[in-house]
Amino acid sequence: PICIRPQLKAGLKRIIAVLILVCLGGYVSAQWLAGEKFLGGAFGFDGVVSLLAFAALIVIYTAIGGFRGSVYVDSMQAIIRVIGTVIAMATVAIVASRDSNTFWQNIRAAGPDFLHIFPHGLVLAALPIIIGFAAAALGFGLGQPQMVTRYLAGATPEETRSAWWIYNSFVQFTWISMTVFGLVLRGVMPSIADPERGLSLFFRANTGPFFTGIISADIFATIAATSNSLLVAMAQTTACDLLGRVQEKRQHPEELWPFTAIIGVSTMLLSLNLHRTVVDLALSSVSLMGAGLAPAMLIRVLNCRHTDTSLISSVLVGTCTAIAWRSCGLNAAMNAAAPGMALALSTNFVLARLTDN
Repeated sequence: PICIRPQLKAGLKRIIAVLILVCLGGYVSAQWLAGEKFLGGAFGFDGVVSLLAFAALIVIYTAIGGFRGSVYVDSMQAIIRVIGTVIAMATVAIVASRDSNTFWQNIRAAGPDFLHIFPHGLVLAALPIIIGFAAAALGFGLGQPQMVTRYLAGATPEETRSAWWIYNSFVQFTWISMTVFGLVLRGVMPSIADPERGLSLFFRANTGPFFTGIISADIFATIAATSNSLLVAMAQTTACDLLGRVQEKRQHPEELWPFTAIIGVSTMLLSLNLHRTVVDLALSSVSLMGAGLAPAMLIRVLNCRHTDTSLISSVLVGTCTAIAWRSCGLNAAMNAAAPGMALALSTNFVLARLTDN
């Protein structure tokens, strides 16, 4: 393997740290917006009050607990999430079955292609979209520091592999269930103005306070767990990679709480000035991180041929390509992560053969 010179290594760390902070900053801002929609839909609170209250609570307990607290809280929130998902699926199925004629009328009113994976039967037309989102998922999965820190926290390789299977089973179960819930909800409540409030609005309209409370806890747990781990990762990145502090084996929460608080407040202020949907903001962050970080991660993990220049260039080219792709309005045809990753890997391939350390 080729070693990176200390000066370039430091520069690469800072470039990646800035990219992580920008992407995860956008992603955690999306979580604050999701929290605002949750409190507004569940309790009818004002938008600004909902956002500030939700974000402040998570920032405070994240600053107090740090990484260890994040792991414990995530475990409890995952249990709540599984219970809430099962209740949501059962409840929406019961409500839909009460008036099946109306349900199917609403589904048909959504259009002939609502339940089709490939609209109008155009498999080839949908292929770029599938490739783009597949690249974004792969890229974000490789580039997420909040997940990498958990992989490294395993006591043994066997423990880490077991955790990997548990995590992936949990993710697949919840996202598939919630996708099906959204499809069924279209037939139950077709006139919801903001679909991102659908889960809380559905339970307010169709169940009593007990189940509504469980689902409220479920939604809070989902958003809070993501926000919590993102804040911890951003605080660690700021302290260790951007500012160059030495990371000890046991890092106490009090060492990172100022960074957590500053990042939390900054993302809150950013959220207050955003006028985008949660999905759009999250996907923008996912595609940018995938394009910028995943190629470099693949190159190093697979021990591909590279030089100092080629590795840094791959990060810059992937990031700039993703930004340019979105700016030109091409993201609707293919997620920006795909062309960004392709050009980043190509850049490394070419420069590694033209430059020497």
